[in-house]
Amino acid sequence: MQARCFCGDVRLVIAGSPDWVSYCHCKSCRKATGAPVTAYASFKNSLLSFESGKLNIYESSPGTKWGSCSKCHSPVSYQADKCPDDTHLHLITIDEYAELIPDSHVHFEEKVVWMNILDDHPKYQGSGPVLQE
Repeated sequence: MQARCFCGDVRLVIAGSPDWVSYCHCKSCRKATGAPVTAYASFKNSLLSFESGKLNIYESSPGTKWGSCSKCHSPVSYQADKCPDDTHLHLITIDEYAELIPDSHVHFEEKVVWMNILDDHPKYQGSGPVLQE
């Protein structure tokens, strides 16, 4: 699999399957992406190799890092010190995103009030079992 930013400057090769794929409804993810909800696929760092480009890293709070393309500024990744071996890629950055279907919702208590979620996926407060806090 491959992932890339909006302009294509940041390119990653993914050599394996994600540990999980989930929707996130937290306020931080909404602010970081400008979307009412985002979706992530989490990979072990050892499965990711950067082919090109440079990520700008923004540390929004101690231990919380957001990666975006240094050219087009589109969001690419999220990393947290509480899971140092993992990188969560924004699902749509992955070329094969259609094969990676989210199967849960995290931080569901923070979802925007006007969005109706009609799927039967588990809806967790906080990160639930997806990302142990």
